[in-house]
Amino acid sequence: MRRPLPALLCVAVLAACSGSDDAASAVPSADEASTVSTPKSWLETRIPTPSELEPRPCADVPDPADYPEGEFPAIVPPCDVPAELAVHTLREGVGDQAETGNLMIVDYSGMIVGSGEVFDTSYLREIPFDFVLGRGDVVAGWDQGLVGARAGSLLRIDIPRDLAFGDHPPAGQLQPGDALSYNIEVRAIVSSVSADDAPLDLAIPASVGATELTSTDLTVGDGEAVEVGDTAIVHLLLVRGDNKVILYNSWELDDPLQIIMQEDSTLPGFSQGLQGATVGTMRLLVMPRELAYGEAGDTTLGLPAGTDLIVVADIVGVY
Repeated sequence: MRRPLPALLCVAVLAACSGSDDAASAVPSADEASTVSTPKSWLETRIPTPSELEPRPCADVPDPADYPEGEFPAIVPPCDVPAELAVHTLREGVGDQAETGNLMIVDYSGMIVGSGEVFDTSYLREIPFDFVLGRGDVVAGWDQGLVGARAGSLLRIDIPRDLAFGDHPPAGQLQPGDALSYNIEVRAIVSSVSADDAPLDLAIPASVGATELTSTDLTVGDGEAVEVGDTAIVHLLLVRGDNKVILYNSWELDDPLQIIMQEDSTLPGFSQGLQGATVGTMRLLVMPRELAYGEAGDTTLGLPAGTDLIVVADIVGVY
């Protein structure tokens, strides 16, 4: 399981950090699943109504026409119990194909083959699920079926019992030996990093008493731009303004943060300073204290009262 974010960042940088027992018990885990993730803006996919969670007539080969953009993906289970893994592409994605070791950020609905009953869905929790592909955090059918998927794609993956939970399902509606089918929307795919990838050699000037937010692009990417309401996926260095001591380094954790671009969901310096940045951009932000942690600072993070915050943000994804 990926290491959890510091509590301070869960409160101040993210709108929420999941990790409750309820959330953990709902994800499709083969062992112990990661639940550190963030609510999205829900501009593209609305929360389903109870009727939308009812199964439609079964189809062994689903029709992509039943899955228009911007609508909750229809619950159409296979008619026959799958004897082997079957992956159906219902919407094409873009960008690089997912590989073992990538961080996957997805929404999903899980169905029991036969009844078509939905036993779990991330949409009602309003929290996408993230996991590392190929590490065994999820059922084997996910680890195998999502290899090659692209961000923005919608898949239906039909999973035989031996690649699902087998004879040991989690507590709830599932029975031993159930074959499963999942609708999976791939929100983002993020490559793994190491501590050596952190941009620690940047020449960053100190900042004391800043009166406005300043933004400098150190590199410019050619991906999608971050807009209001989006969730930006970023690697961060948080740096104390006066002495340039690094307070937080997400590269060391191989754990990018997901930041909703709304002022009530994150620090104002993030919601203002990251807008317009394209995926692949590394942006230097200098935040006056009123746009960061306020006059009081945050001693838990190591930021004293009245201290500016310097941020190096590498935008690695957006959805």
